[in-house]
Amino acid sequence: MARSGAGQEEVDAITSVRGPAAAAALRSESGLTDREAQVLRLVAGGMSNSMIADHLVVSEKTVKNHINHIYAKLHVRNRAQAIERWRSAESVGV
Repeated sequence: MARSGAGQEEVDAITSVRGPAAAAALRSESGLTDREAQVLRLVAGGMSNSMIADHLVVSEKTVKNHINHIYAKLHVRNRAQAIERWRSAESVGV
């Protein structure tokens, strides 16, 4: 079912590097759910919506819904701004 792109080792690396600390910082600040923080961590790791859907075993529409909720909660307009907020949280959470 996995599409071409990030292999499992790459996904594991993306989700483990300072992810939990950054996720906790953003969740407390903005009210992101655990799943939204997980999706944002994968987005920040460079994964496409289809790759995220495959990894989480959900539909691509579900991923898009999570991303739209993330944008609203973080008060950002696009992926780049959301990633910037994630990286800022990483530096705070370390």
